[in-house]
Amino acid sequence: MSLKNIWMQLHRWVGLAVGLFFLLSCVSGAILVFEKELDPLIYRNHYRHLSSPEGAALPLDALIHMARAYAAPSPLKQMSISADFPEQSNLIFVTEGGRLERTSLALHPVTGQLVSRIQGNRHLFTFTEEFHRRLLMDSLGKKITGLLCLAYMLILMTGLVIWWPKNKKVMKQRLKIKWDASRKRLNWDIHAVGGFYALPLLLLMCLTALTWSYKSFENGIYYLFDGTPKPKEEKISLKKVSSDGNAFIYQNIYNHALRISGKNQPISITVDERHDGLIHLNIDDDEYFFNASTAKIHSRTILADQSTGTRVRNYMEPLHTGSEFGFIGKSVYLLVVLFGAALPVTGFYIWLGRKKKKKKPILARQQSVC
Repeated sequence: MSLKNIWMQLHRWVGLAVGLFFLLSCVSGAILVFEKELDPLIYRNHYRHLSSPEGAALPLDALIHMARAYAAPSPLKQMSISADFPEQSNLIFVTEGGRLERTSLALHPVTGQLVSRIQGNRHLFTFTEEFHRRLLMDSLGKKITGLLCLAYMLILMTGLVIWWPKNKKVMKQRLKIKWDASRKRLNWDIHAVGGFYALPLLLLMCLTALTWSYKSFENGIYYLFDGTPKPKEEKISLKKVSSDGNAFIYQNIYNHALRISGKNQPISITVDERHDGLIHLNIDDDEYFFNASTAKIHSRTILADQSTGTRVRNYMEPLHTGSEFGFIGKSVYLLVVLFGAALPVTGFYIWLGRKKKKKKPILARQQSVC
């Protein structure tokens, strides 16, 4: 058996083994491509004001106090503040727990009224992302999706070897789809030629996905660019102080965030009364740490000041989702991912056609004997 035949066998049987998972991964990934744009539209009443009562917004500390009562007995984890808060957006809180167990609470900033609540397992994008990353099986699913990513990469690379032409004349034929060909030939062209053009982005998606599946891969990023493993988080311990709804700890922190970024970016703030006595605030890719009792800044982690390895690691998600390339880039990602979902189908049709073809001589011999 030649080397190319070995690649063919690997491509065929690994593809048949994981083809359905490949299809489901691509479909779920396609749903997630425009999550940030579609989530506020699908759940508009959750994020936007249904009504705008007159009056000033309540202090964040008072809203957090109310949110704790609405969320009880589940503790709160963090709150998200949109760029157009409080004029147009509600204040969003998320409770502790696994992604499917968490509840998202929306409070009106002026009245403090609970506008709506969405359970994680009933939220389209939360459910889809949990399936996409872990197949709804927690840590076991994470390991399985890691192995599937490696299998997908093997399928893509062996497909490239099989596709690779012997000469320039054949190369020209394999760079374009013959749309007026027979259905069988058209299916092969879509699978082989289309697969060639989609391969770079599909391979990039699989490669970046390994960041969340294997710590060794993540550490490899740091070793490659920094020469050292991923740095351990510095443990800080301050006196734990909780807000009673009267102090303006969180409001002061939010005001500080506005001075840093201006009112043009979403802000995320932890409200889980962390044991380290710090309140964590995220603006874009930068993180700030505030003393929970004084609201004074304790330290900060600015992405631009971090090592090359840290910055590259931080780019894994936007590279995986296409958000790094803006709306046009995400649109291209969506088309490629949808095409990726079609690859197992066209590949199965090719395998089925060859299987039937092999049976024809046997049937012919049987007919001649009769």
